[in-house]
Amino acid sequence: MAIATEIRSAATEAHWLLALGDAQRATGQPARAQDSYRRAAALQEELGDRARRAAAWDGLGQACLQLGRAEEAADCHRRAAETFRDLRLPWETARTLAHLALALDHLPAPQEAADVRARVLGLLTEFADRRALRLRDSLVRRSPPGDTPP
Repeated sequence: MAIATEIRSAATEAHWLLALGDAQRATGQPARAQDSYRRAAALQEELGDRARRAAAWDGLGQACLQLGRAEEAADCHRRAAETFRDLRLPWETARTLAHLALALDHLPAPQEAADVRARVLGLLTEFADRRALRLRDSLVRRSPPGDTPP
């Protein structure tokens, strides 16, 4: 990060801020991760990289959920998913919508969560790799009884 700042490379700094946010979130530092994701999103906005900006919003949503702010998390995930959808990135859209469903599970929005899970499962039909199968399995496990996915 220091090198990126020193050489004044906004692209490099934005990239590392996103990675730093992921590491902070993974090591139980969601408050610090929020700052990294917000800074990454702002730099990606300046750079015009919509996909990485959406990735920063998705990470921010995950950090917010770790902090118990499910409504804010859902807003971040909606924003990221819309961008990924507009960019025609189905895997990123599916993964982000899965994060949205998890946030919605923490809100009094069971029908919306079920609808989002169904959308994700529909997107996942395009993928047969291991990560897609794990994501599908996690969604099926979280589905309430009677909400049998396809």
